[in-house]
Amino acid sequence: MSDFDQTDGAHEKTFKECRNEIFTSKEDTVNHPIKEEHETHPEKQYRSCGPTKRATENINLEPTDQLDARESIKDGLESEHQGREHYDLHEAQTQSKIVTPNSKYPEHCESLEKKEKLVQKSLDGFAFIGSDQSKKRAVTEPQLTTPFRIYFVREGMDMIDELIESGDGNGLKNHMIQRNAIVLDNFDKTSPPFPTHIVVSDKGIKPERLATALGFNKVEDLENFVDDHNIVCVHRKWAAKGNAFSKPPLRSPALHERYINLHPKANRDSISNQETRRVRRKCEAQSPDKRNQELADYFKKLSKLYQTAPIHDTDDWRAYSFSLTAGRLRLLDFDVTDDPDALERLSKTKGFGATTMSIIREFLQNGTSSRMKELESDENRVVMRRMMNIWSVGRAKATELVRAGFRSIEEVKAAVEAGALTVDRSQYIGLLCYEDIMEEMSRSEVDAIFNIVEKCFKEDYPQVQMQINGSYRRGKETCGDVDILVTHGSYYDTVPPNAVGVVADKLLARGYIEHHLTYISGMNPELFNRTIPPDVHRNLIEHRGSSYGKRKADKSSSTTYFGVIRSPMVLGRRRRLDIKFYPYRERVFASIYFTGNGYFNRAMRLWSQQKLGWTLNDHGLFEENTEVSVLENPTNEKEVFDKLGLVWKEVTERDSFAAVQAKVGNENAMQLRELSRSALREEELSYQWVN
Repeated sequence: MSDFDQTDGAHEKTFKECRNEIFTSKEDTVNHPIKEEHETHPEKQYRSCGPTKRATENINLEPTDQLDARESIKDGLESEHQGREHYDLHEAQTQSKIVTPNSKYPEHCESLEKKEKLVQKSLDGFAFIGSDQSKKRAVTEPQLTTPFRIYFVREGMDMIDELIESGDGNGLKNHMIQRNAIVLDNFDKTSPPFPTHIVVSDKGIKPERLATALGFNKVEDLENFVDDHNIVCVHRKWAAKGNAFSKPPLRSPALHERYINLHPKANRDSISNQETRRVRRKCEAQSPDKRNQELADYFKKLSKLYQTAPIHDTDDWRAYSFSLTAGRLRLLDFDVTDDPDALERLSKTKGFGATTMSIIREFLQNGTSSRMKELESDENRVVMRRMMNIWSVGRAKATELVRAGFRSIEEVKAAVEAGALTVDRSQYIGLLCYEDIMEEMSRSEVDAIFNIVEKCFKEDYPQVQMQINGSYRRGKETCGDVDILVTHGSYYDTVPPNAVGVVADKLLARGYIEHHLTYISGMNPELFNRTIPPDVHRNLIEHRGSSYGKRKADKSSSTTYFGVIRSPMVLGRRRRLDIKFYPYRERVFASIYFTGNGYFNRAMRLWSQQKLGWTLNDHGLFEENTEVSVLENPTNEKEVFDKLGLVWKEVTERDSFAAVQAKVGNENAMQLRELSRSALREEELSYQWVN
């Protein structure tokens, strides 16, 4: 058996036998309302004849291409015979016309012609057909004549020497040589020849690690190098195509076969990135000099460590306190140095007590502090942070796991599957997808996921308005999840109760979403639990059922969904997806709230409450303890800032307490009355944290 593919020996069957197997394959058990009339409906009969005809026309294909053709034909037959569309993960972006049961006969002809052309192109080796530009390139691009020079980055379990240099001749290196590639044993950035393709693990590799493996000090240096020398970074699956009996010719890698965590100059200079940099430059030009930035960042890191790994009752308070210290340092009108006069002046400034001054002195002398070392090395905190990183696991559950003796994610997962530990369904999914959820994704990957969700939403709501929030909107280069806000002009005071649930189920049925993390109105209960193996499901805390989703929809004017979606760009990766549908009148408040960050949001809420006696949240601005609105239907975020008397902040500036500043005078949120510990705990419970 070959290391490269699972198709060895399959070509020994005749194509006729395989085609017969396709026609007699077991049908999907899902019931479809239009399935029964399929056999007698003339239009559906016509649609079914397309794949049959193509099956008989492709008998002379090579064995590997026959297998690809059979899979394509089988998918087409199953989807058409069941009266539904089958959406492949990478074909979902294709702009070809979709055939529906209500289409007229000429449109079927046109659609079938397009479909046959797409199939034929894929059989000819054009791996990805998406945008109009991609289609044009697929038709006109000639066969590559430049020799393929390959270099393997031997990082990852699927790139070990035994698999690359197999002594029996089945190694990946020998496979590539048999496909007429030149395999380079060494890579030297100063000495050509350079590879045309760098092959990395299918499991992925961080850009920093890849840069180090290739001898670069910075990721940007590697990005410039591959860009200047037209080198393409690809995953192992591109090199491993074929098997011991079939050696298909090398072709340009498809999008899903490329390693996309490097950003060539063209991408770095994209319009969106240019706009982000423009906004940042504008903000920097308009803002006063940010003094003591390095010291402020150090206290922000301390705050984050306490926030993500609390083991004492006072840790939440310490996280809050150190975040305030970071803001105060940035607002000082003098530089903090180890000069005795500067330290004396700082010690007399409000908010800089003995504990804070001790940390500052130690940092100025050594570049770190004993407190930081303790937080980073304390085994209990390290394990606590690991457990709290499991999606849906809060402080109480994480503490329970730590006290029970669990130290790794693998131990927790094994205990759940063995029935020795009980968690709820979403926590188990958090265990299954732990590594993927912890991994940051690029902005282009966020865009690709957003496009999939937007397309599905617009099938039912063509006029829907959608935007990406969170760290993406704040201009961050990488993001932890995809946070989408949905509004619709026709739904001013409420939202359609089943809309998000129906869309989420569509995405699950089409293979995009892997798991639902929340059950909401409009979902099919059978689909909801289908993604968890039955032998594990009985060990999980039961969900409260469909009535729970209905009650939630009735109680709130908005609908929120959490799920795990398959990455359309990095094979095998799962990403966190949030969809929030809000009434149109609340769109501006929801946009501010879910853009974040958490410290900025908290500062705006405290300013509203302490200075004006108002309550600000994701639904509006109200007189305190009432539902009386003080700002009806704002059309943009600046109107909210103006109403609160605050200086307008671009999204890239919303990063701290100190960013909330009064339009008149020198007041800012740092001068507000600090929360007590009990008030802080209540605030944490009342509002969702936006990182």
